[in-house]
Amino acid sequence: MWMRLYYDLANYNNSQPYEQEYVRLGNLYVDTLQQYVQENSVDWYYAQAQRQMKSHDFAGSAETFKKMMAQKETSIHMQAIAYSCIGWNLGIEGKEDQAISYLAASAVCDLHASIKENTSTCGLAKILYQKGDIKRAISYAQSALEDANFYGARHRKIAVGEILPIIEQDRYRLIERQRNLSIIAVAIATLFIIGLLTATLIIRRQVRKLNKAQKTIDERNHALERTNQSLLEAQHTISEHNAALQKANDSLEEANRIKTMYIGKSFYSNAEYINKVEKLFKLVDRKITARQFEDLRSSLKESTLIAERKNMFADFDETFLKLFPNFVEKYNELFEEKDRRTPDDYKSLTGEMRIFALMRLGVSDSERIANFLDYSVHTVNTYKTRVKNRSIVENEQFEQRIMEI
Repeated sequence: MWMRLYYDLANYNNSQPYEQEYVRLGNLYVDTLQQYVQENSVDWYYAQAQRQMKSHDFAGSAETFKKMMAQKETSIHMQAIAYSCIGWNLGIEGKEDQAISYLAASAVCDLHASIKENTSTCGLAKILYQKGDIKRAISYAQSALEDANFYGARHRKIAVGEILPIIEQDRYRLIERQRNLSIIAVAIATLFIIGLLTATLIIRRQVRKLNKAQKTIDERNHALERTNQSLLEAQHTISEHNAALQKANDSLEEANRIKTMYIGKSFYSNAEYINKVEKLFKLVDRKITARQFEDLRSSLKESTLIAERKNMFADFDETFLKLFPNFVEKYNELFEEKDRRTPDDYKSLTGEMRIFALMRLGVSDSERIANFLDYSVHTVNTYKTRVKNRSIVENEQFEQRIMEI
């Protein structure tokens, strides 16, 4: 009881050097008390937590109070004290939300124990007032004052009296502000009603004129809508024609580019071919004149024709890949990884690729493709079927995908 007395004197005196002296005396009684009670008992923890709190070791005090509440013999009243002290410590540390939780728990314990201890409700009132919840702050402050009046604790009345007038004054100001706002709102509403009535009379006169004008406007709008609809249809038709023209222009541009490239290449190839034929003609004429028939036979070898055809294919591949540099990459995207065919140098095409390269250039007839590649028509059709079956796209869409490259 002496420990509690001195600590409470320190709390309610709150001035130096008296507060410090009261805390010192309270600590002496804590030392004495802990010699008589069993260590780690409820009383021992309570005394230890009080001393830690007065030494401003708020975290240690909270832990000690929690250990005290963990004891089975801790009464509801002692739990209320522990919750209240922890909440008070948290409030000093600025942790208002946590402080509210512990102070509320303390007040609930007081209700269960039928004890009119008002420190928790008074503390709640202070924190709620600081947070702007004036209505609840007044409710808790008045409850604390009723409890203090019930058992005549004068120092409790003083503590509540410090906060209650301030809260009431703020509430009065709030009510007065609300009343002034209500008066202003009523005045504005009255002026608004008067203005509304005046505007109603003016509007009714104008409505009659507007109705007549609206009929005329509706008729004109209807005519405009018909005109706009016709314009939209014409625009849609023009857009379709423009799209078709753009597509045709793109095709023509591509065809012109292909034509220009292949015309130049053809001139060069034809000139080179004529030179070769001229040389061959002179060679044959010279051999026949000299009657060197065996030499003539050895000069005209099939390997020469094969080499010439390879050169022709190489020229075709070079020219085609200049026109379509990403053909090999886009072609392989139509197959799974394991079925892709990639030339070693990316500067030539495989036999299968040449078939579809010719189709990309617009040569769709299998007989013409076969003549160019020195294949049979059956071989060309077989290649085409095999490639389509290996592709990841539908067979009907494969050639369209080739033309989109």
